[in-house]
Amino acid sequence: MFSVSSKITVKENILVKNIIKKFFYFILNIINKNGSYVISIIKINKHTLKSNNDANLLNLNIGSGGYNIEGFKDLDFSSNKYDLERSTKFIKYDLRKDPIPFKDNEVDNIYCSHVIEHIEDKHVDNFIKESSRVLKKGGVLRLVTPDREFLYEMLIKGGDYWRNNRITNWFYSRGIDLEKCDEIDFFIREISTEKLRFFSEKNLKYYNEVKNNLHNYNYIFDILNQNSNWNEENMGNHINSWDYEKIKKFSQGYFTSIIKSKCKGSISKSMQGDAFDLTCPEMSIYVDLRK
Repeated sequence: MFSVSSKITVKENILVKNIIKKFFYFILNIINKNGSYVISIIKINKHTLKSNNDANLLNLNIGSGGYNIEGFKDLDFSSNKYDLERSTKFIKYDLRKDPIPFKDNEVDNIYCSHVIEHIEDKHVDNFIKESSRVLKKGGVLRLVTPDREFLYEMLIKGGDYWRNNRITNWFYSRGIDLEKCDEIDFFIREISTEKLRFFSEKNLKYYNEVKNNLHNYNYIFDILNQNSNWNEENMGNHINSWDYEKIKKFSQGYFTSIIKSKCKGSISKSMQGDAFDLTCPEMSIYVDLRK
């Protein structure tokens, strides 16, 4: 009798946990209605927030979004709205305008996760140059961003890949009928959020351009990212897209090695471990740039 009761209790606990998780997603998506954050509930232990850092190293977490990694200094954009939501201190830094506030050859490692898809090319170009300036010889810049090559493959062949909670919750929280969405809509959201057809009738042209040019890889990204600009009111919008070749093109001449990495696979010991690469690993590309 006790054994049967225990089994039922386990099942009930799983059901309750799932209900609570869905409830949290519902509340968080209401709070996050402007799309400024990618929200995910992940079970982690306290020790996973630690990193393999030598206390003497100078490491930066740029565009940290309030996520603090032990041994890394947080640098991020400052605004009246988002500063109030932070639980940790950070160095105010606008990637679109400011030089990285450190001396030449002073920094050991730079971690920049899911930032450059929100920033225009010319500013990312300058950021990569600035990273090279402040890094010591042998220092590493680790870039993590949505992998547009992978997303394109999923657009063409992915099928049910797009019907996952992270994506569908985003549409649902904005009152968009999922029955009216298809792979092209989900794809456009990841590449250039502001160009979704649900936001404006004029945006239907972007949907049709993708639909009519499915096998023209470069054209699709050119048309979606053209004239897309950062907007402080919608900082969570994706306005840019990257693959390994594009990152390599922007980085050549500033780094001695450009390495297509893997999740949790940095060439820098300081950027290994469970504190890193937590955001959307199912769709991200990881590139290590060594000076």
